[in-house]
Amino acid sequence: METVLGSGEAINVAVVVRAASGPCKIRQSVSPDVLMTLFGTAGEGEGVAYMVGATVIALQKQMDEGVTIESLGMPFDGFALCECRDCAVRDMSELFSIGVKLSTAFGVGAA
Repeated sequence: METVLGSGEAINVAVVVRAASGPCKIRQSVSPDVLMTLFGTAGEGEGVAYMVGATVIALQKQMDEGVTIESLGMPFDGFALCECRDCAVRDMSELFSIGVKLSTAFGVGAA
């Protein structure tokens, strides 16, 4: 997510994973409380926290409908996917845990 549109400054707020067997999932990696502390609650709902949550839900819905990761459409400007990385893990939880650790300083590990 680009923190200020047009600034080029960005933080990772979610992790998208794709298992070798095919299923794709997304998990928000920065909690709403952290986002509200960083950006406040201005705007609709809870500001940036609302936008991140709504984006995660919209992307998961698209993946559930069969849209490939490369073809996902972002519901808000300022959100983009980063490059994919391969990883060998035992299950999706471990994959999310590694993805969160590698992507953000504010991340919350897989539950």
